[in-house]
Amino acid sequence: MMERTAINNLPLNYVQMIALAEIAEEMFTRRLLELDPRWQEAFTDTCAASPLSQAIREAVAGFTCLSGYAEALEVLDIRQPSAAHSGLDYETLGAIFLARLERKLCAPLDSRTREKWQTVFHLLAETRRQASAA
Repeated sequence: MMERTAINNLPLNYVQMIALAEIAEEMFTRRLLELDPRWQEAFTDTCAASPLSQAIREAVAGFTCLSGYAEALEVLDIRQPSAAHSGLDYETLGAIFLARLERKLCAPLDSRTREKWQTVFHLLAETRRQASAA
């Protein structure tokens, strides 16, 4: 029987990578909605067309495993950064999330994946700014 670490290091085929990305996207979206149901407004009726959905999909596309991802999501708290985190903005919270994510994942994030995650948190910030202005 193969050890767990050996299994985690096996290369993924294209179908497995797509399935993994879909699971990771769903987990992140579910966590957003769990923290604050108002995030639902960021997703249009055609969720696939939502810029936030697309950014999340691109951010998780680089994952080769989900070991540690759920743990990193548990500490994600983006309800009200200014109240919950003494004025930290969403980009800063994104950097904190990325640091935790990199410590928890079974494989390090490449620069492209880090950049995609920064885009996700930038879009979260823009979405909140627009909602506050309305």
